[in-house]
Amino acid sequence: RWVLAVASTQVEGGLTYNFDPAVLDLNLKKLSLIIDPNPKSGEARPGFANLPELDVSIENLLLNARPMGSLNLHAQLQGDELVFDTIELDSGHSHLSASGRWLSVGGGGGSDHSWFKGKLETADFGDALTLIGYSQSVSGGEGVATWELDWPNSPQRFSPAKLNGNLTLDMEGGSLLALEPGLGRLFGVLSLSTLQRRMSFDFRDLVGTGFVFDDFEAKAVTVGGLAQIEHIDLKGPAADITLSGQVDLAGSKLELEAGVVPRVTESLPLAVSIGSVGLGAAVFIGQKLLQSRVDDVTVQNYKITGTIDEPNVELLGESRIRKLLGAVRGDDKQTK
Repeated sequence: RWVLAVASTQVEGGLTYNFDPAVLDLNLKKLSLIIDPNPKSGEARPGFANLPELDVSIENLLLNARPMGSLNLHAQLQGDELVFDTIELDSGHSHLSASGRWLSVGGGGGSDHSWFKGKLETADFGDALTLIGYSQSVSGGEGVATWELDWPNSPQRFSPAKLNGNLTLDMEGGSLLALEPGLGRLFGVLSLSTLQRRMSFDFRDLVGTGFVFDDFEAKAVTVGGLAQIEHIDLKGPAADITLSGQVDLAGSKLELEAGVVPRVTESLPLAVSIGSVGLGAAVFIGQKLLQSRVDDVTVQNYKITGTIDEPNVELLGESRIRKLLGAVRGDDKQTK
């Protein structure tokens, strides 16, 4: 066998290679990798032939200069597949556990296929997303995400446009940000902070400020890049929002329906924001007395089309609260 100690700015630790059976054991204090996030399609690469069993332990992994935490990985060849028995990544606030398979016939990208399933437990979902290279679209959020996904390519050529599988999410105590176009802006549009304008069918201020949530649950199934959103349920201090429908991951196109229940139970001053202290007080007292019955009365239903970056929101039905507001303002007066 070979034993090697390495110390440099990119890697520090020990390497052991056993010949029979062929096992590569990496025990590193540090490893810094630079990976192209957009690898060229059709680029030739070696196949899996003669690849040894891999047993990897890294205390401090850096990927494109981002600290990822500690990594433990075990993988071995089974025919034309590289099987990942164990993938454990721990960043301190987040722990990812996963397993999967990578099929490659002849070393060509066109014949590759990847299957992975896993679970992410995190105390800060926003930081977990930035850790793997996504923009800061969520702030905070403690919870669990699970997935079982596959796509027709290698792991490093992950393709949402050809994705199959399912994803579940259960999170609490965070916010969807609206610092840039995306879902945070969409939920900001639907939140109570813009309720008065929504009741007047005014959607000009789609920039919003995001959506603070107490609970966030979601489940989606995707086939060939077309995601069927079985449900997205958010409960927040401004409103409760439910969504279902389809998202075309290839073009980020939306075909969704949303139900919004504004919350005024916790703050009487919110009465001012919907146009009338008298009406707001009535709704506040009514919700205290009738609880969910008033929620049924005040639900707003929307159709959402367009794209994730530029959502188009259309009110499908008006609730009784809008009719009451119109009456208070005199909108329903007939001109003689």
